[in-house]
Amino acid sequence: MRSLAADVFVVVAYGQILPQSILEIPRYGCINIHGSLLPKYRGAAPIQWALYHGEQQTGVSTMLMDAGMDTGPILLKRKVTIHLGDNAATLSAKLSEMGADLLLDTLQQLPQLQAEPQNEAEATYAPLIQKRDYAIDWGRSALALHNQVRAFYPYAYTQWQGTPLKILQTWPLLPEVAAKLPEPLQSYVGEPEASAAPGTVLALIKGWGPVVQTGKGRLLLSQVQLSGRKAQSGWDFVNGVRLAIATQFGIGPAAL
Repeated sequence: MRSLAADVFVVVAYGQILPQSILEIPRYGCINIHGSLLPKYRGAAPIQWALYHGEQQTGVSTMLMDAGMDTGPILLKRKVTIHLGDNAATLSAKLSEMGADLLLDTLQQLPQLQAEPQNEAEATYAPLIQKRDYAIDWGRSALALHNQVRAFYPYAYTQWQGTPLKILQTWPLLPEVAAKLPEPLQSYVGEPEASAAPGTVLALIKGWGPVVQTGKGRLLLSQVQLSGRKAQSGWDFVNGVRLAIATQFGIGPAAL
């Protein structure tokens, strides 16, 4: 590799730490692009964990690689707003396009850029996703569950009559996010809290799907997928299985 006399090496989605002997070869070092605003969300799944934690902003960073995992000094960053309807797929697409542009800008400006060390006190981590992360616990809040569903799209799941049911899209019917909801759903925000157990179907919104009680607030299931079937709207699911109010999700053994 030394015989190439390269000015720079560019590493994208490699997932391994390069040895120092490689890092020292190119004149301007080895550049990596990462799907977060470093030092936040270092690691394997920055997009998913940013969504899971309800971040309203993320971005991409270019950095000079060092001996650590996503710890090198920062060259450039670019930010993007995370919308309530974003999921891992849509946000990945946005960041991929943004990242390509940022990488070109970094290479064009590289001789003049001053890399800035990362602030270790602000560092957070985005570990590999585990299968257990997909399971819905209805005792969590509606907003937390919404963030889980979109972070781990399309794998978050609950159980319906002992059968795995993937939850692909949700909307939390909460006052604090009312203005960010699709307009037809805004009128359903602010209804009195129910005394039903978490996981209980409280209502059926025509054209949308079932509304489920959580540990705090109500969650609309707008797109789901029964095991072995195609994805469908929440309303088609309601009609297809004749879902009734007071049905309980999450009861009975199920595994994906």
